[in-house]
Amino acid sequence: MKKICFISINARYTHLNLAALYLREIIRDLPYEFILKEFIINEDPLDILEQISEAKPDIIAFSVYIWNTRLVKIILPEIKKILPNAIIILGGPEVSYNSREWLKNFSCIDFIIKGKGEKGFYELLKHSCKSKRKVICLKNYPLRNLYFPYTKGDFPRYKDCYIYYESSRGCGFKCAYCLSSLKEQVLEYRPLDKVFKELDFLLNENPKIIKFTDRTFNLNKKHYRAIWDYLISKETATVFHFEIHPFLLDESDFTILKRIPAGKFQFEIGVQSINPDTIKSVNRRDDWEKSFKNIKRLTDLKTIRMHIGLIAGLPYETFDLFKETFNKTFELNPDYFQLGFLKVLPGTLIQKKSGLWGIEYLASSNYQVLKTKWISFEELAALRKMDLLLDLIHNSRHFVKTEEYLFSYFSSPFEFYFHLSKHMKQTLDFRDWNKMSALILDFVNVKLPERKDVILDALRWDWCYISNANYYPSHLRIG
Repeated sequence: MKKICFISINARYTHLNLAALYLREIIRDLPYEFILKEFIINEDPLDILEQISEAKPDIIAFSVYIWNTRLVKIILPEIKKILPNAIIILGGPEVSYNSREWLKNFSCIDFIIKGKGEKGFYELLKHSCKSKRKVICLKNYPLRNLYFPYTKGDFPRYKDCYIYYESSRGCGFKCAYCLSSLKEQVLEYRPLDKVFKELDFLLNENPKIIKFTDRTFNLNKKHYRAIWDYLISKETATVFHFEIHPFLLDESDFTILKRIPAGKFQFEIGVQSINPDTIKSVNRRDDWEKSFKNIKRLTDLKTIRMHIGLIAGLPYETFDLFKETFNKTFELNPDYFQLGFLKVLPGTLIQKKSGLWGIEYLASSNYQVLKTKWISFEELAALRKMDLLLDLIHNSRHFVKTEEYLFSYFSSPFEFYFHLSKHMKQTLDFRDWNKMSALILDFVNVKLPERKDVILDALRWDWCYISNANYYPSHLRIG
């Protein structure tokens, strides 16, 4: 029996590769031994190569994403040096829309499977990897017919991971920056009876969190409301994460959501921008006034953890307009506030229009915007520093009282974070509270010397709240 080794390179230990599990199940009736090797992106390439070599596979498959492309490109040319007869197969979004470029740059690649890959993978292996075409692109099996990707044997290995689950594929929207907007990304749903059965299986394993990967979960009212009702009825400590569009919520939804026990649901909401010209240019459907009111109602429930994101670098959005988007969204006081940056992904409409809009972006794997007609590289660099500070201060929830007081001394949250970003001279360790608090104190000494005692007390309050220590750090004992 031939061995196929699937290489999963994830961003974190808490992540898993759902695609690998689907592919494992789709070929279960074929004469292959499936070996899954899982790594994270900061591992030594040599260690990964050693583990691949030890498995002695006949076929090696990679799922390539924006976060692991750099590492995959390092590993690929070395594989055939140690396993010259191994067949190398690539799939995933990073190779689906620029396959020719990958084949040109990496002659070691034997096959690339484009798009949704279950059928392409199955057919290629069924025919013993004998294909005249190096790029495999087949109409995929319907989502309703795919095998459930998890097995009993996956647990407890994935006990501490995000358990990804998709009740739908594709998206009903056509946002110009998103791969889900492409015409081949047809929206399809898994039957509710299967969904309930599969969720029961997962809940029996008591995962910490089940993250629905549906691009816009609250699109089909009959579908998503049935799932919400079903999950509300379950007595479980598991948390459920959904990506929703607030514009679509109505009174019936809030009637359901009022019944949710505190902490059971998490909502991820991509506001992206509140500028009408920007929203129109990227084909995004929204009514900001309605969305704002609905998000406010969600936060007022105080039972659902809210994650709100923006995208800097979109067309028609200047630095000042982005500031307006930032401040208006921050009013909603989300639990997690993400200042994201446009990724000009291959195959998307925004990539095709990048020349028209003066969008320059990194040619390397993450395709992040560098500048546009409307916002400069220097302005985006300032926003990148602000994004780091948002994580260190707001999203960490380690400086709640300090942030509250600091906001009162500036005209807006944006102004505070912007001025602090200009003061910051080095990148800080995300987990180092002492370094972050020292930076804040230094900033206050320069910008708000008359408020030093107030902020010092606020920092002491936050320290007592987050730590179990019975002492203050040395820089909090002054004054």
